[in-house]
Amino acid sequence: MLHRKDWLMLYQTIAEVQTNLMRILFALNRQFIHHPSFKWQRQSLESMNIIPKYIGNRFDSIFLQEPEIAVKHLDLIIKDVYELIQHQLPQIDVTKVIEKSLFLRPFNKQI
Repeated sequence: MLHRKDWLMLYQTIAEVQTNLMRILFALNRQFIHHPSFKWQRQSLESMNIIPKYIGNRFDSIFLQEPEIAVKHLDLIIKDVYELIQHQLPQIDVTKVIEKSLFLRPFNKQI
């Protein structure tokens, strides 16, 4: 999508990924989702104890950066969330999920 400059599909996918990450963060923090579209996202994130560092700013910046940089930053956030899952819920093996996600998209060089 990025290389095809398929912007509508790319940003729709980015929004879906962020939505899924929010669901995971709510679950890790054992919090109720007050609004299905994550109204008051920043306030919800600020109320959580188990989150990646600077996640509010990082989520916000995804939509404000150049698309190539945004995708790389989103990949880093996904990695951070996987690490949180592994740390908080060691009984859940996310290895296959990580491998599948790496297989489905090309490796992005570090920024």
